[in-house]
Amino acid sequence: MDSCVEHLEKHYFSNPDMCDLERPGHQTIQTLFGDPMFSTISNAFLLSVRQYVNDPEIVTAIDLNQEHYLEFDSWCYVNWKDDTYDEPGGWHSHNENNFPSSLSGIFFLRLQPGSKSETKFHVGANQFELPPNEWSWFIFPSTYLHCPGDVTSSDKRYTISADLSFTKHTIK
Repeated sequence: MDSCVEHLEKHYFSNPDMCDLERPGHQTIQTLFGDPMFSTISNAFLLSVRQYVNDPEIVTAIDLNQEHYLEFDSWCYVNWKDDTYDEPGGWHSHNENNFPSSLSGIFFLRLQPGSKSETKFHVGANQFELPPNEWSWFIFPSTYLHCPGDVTSSDKRYTISADLSFTKHTIK
């Protein structure tokens, strides 16, 4: 995982062309899993999604009489206490097109020492936070509102995110 962080700093965050300036905070472009350095993390995401969709309600939400296409995005978000960037990540969801069959994942590549608040969620009337577990995927519906957790250290926190959306059209 340390080599992934070094790779991110050398090939992405030090190169403005590899960062997404349209998004808040410090984020890489949204094709991170196209980089062979992240193949293990990418494969773990797909495995986690397969385990997550083993729920019958989610599987039956996909109409088998339709042909499906996948849209897949992945990126890294970095934040830290002394960051001078003007626009930290706020509350948002990853389902801009409101696809009913869309999942997101968060993977904490490196956390800040002693951190307790990694990503906050607001679902219905409930608000909760993910536990500080490095190297584990948290899979959730892309419609869930969430935001980066509070940062308390000048050490950088590296969070890898991915979205997987199903789109469809009728088979003729």
